[in-house]
Amino acid sequence: MQAESGIRKLEGNRRISLITGCLISLSLLFAFSHAIAAEQISAERTFTLRVLPLLKEKCFACHGDHPQDVKASLDVRSRDGLLKGGESGEASLVPGNPAESILYQAVLWEGYEMPPKENDRLSPGQIATIERWIKAGAPWPDEAVQARYREEANQMAVTEDGVKFTTSGGTSAEWSNRRYQLDDLWSFQPVRVLLMCPERSRSRFGLPPLCFEIDLALRLLPSRALPSRPTFPT
Repeated sequence: MQAESGIRKLEGNRRISLITGCLISLSLLFAFSHAIAAEQISAERTFTLRVLPLLKEKCFACHGDHPQDVKASLDVRSRDGLLKGGESGEASLVPGNPAESILYQAVLWEGYEMPPKENDRLSPGQIATIERWIKAGAPWPDEAVQARYREEANQMAVTEDGVKFTTSGGTSAEWSNRRYQLDDLWSFQPVRVLLMCPERSRSRFGLPPLCFEIDLALRLLPSRALPSRPTFPT
């Protein structure tokens, strides 16, 4: 009886171990699938909000907007066009491999030069964005998915592109929904009244201080000497 009881207990422990192992495997598989999905969404969002606007601004004019005059026979208006490549016969886009992608080589100005004018070259940050997109598999979501990502971004008051500021609108959705850097909106900010310390309230000539003197005084003045809220003399 004791032997049978020991065997049953051993089998029970094995079943528990097997179930536990299965649950752990399923949890890891779910976490991995979730991470992959999140990376895919991030890459699609990057393409929609970053890469595609760059292609439109820097590349479409010469490579697709005018079907009768496509430079180097390279149409960059679609993923298929980039995969097909141009007159060289090589694919301009190798998903997952920026180094082998002519598109990436071109924006680096390594062998190819795109855009061809020095003043139009992409910034290091823009190049890094294209590299990151290609490494992620170079997804190119359809128009419906792109519209959703753009709408989600438009609903955010502040993004890494800047702040949303209501204007009278523009000739396109891109223009109407453009973002601004906060420093560029200084003239629209509420006026803040700061009282200077008495010893710094006048310039060395006894006249109201000049702009540069105010700026210098604010830099030298300890932060505790400034009121936390605007105050006015009584």
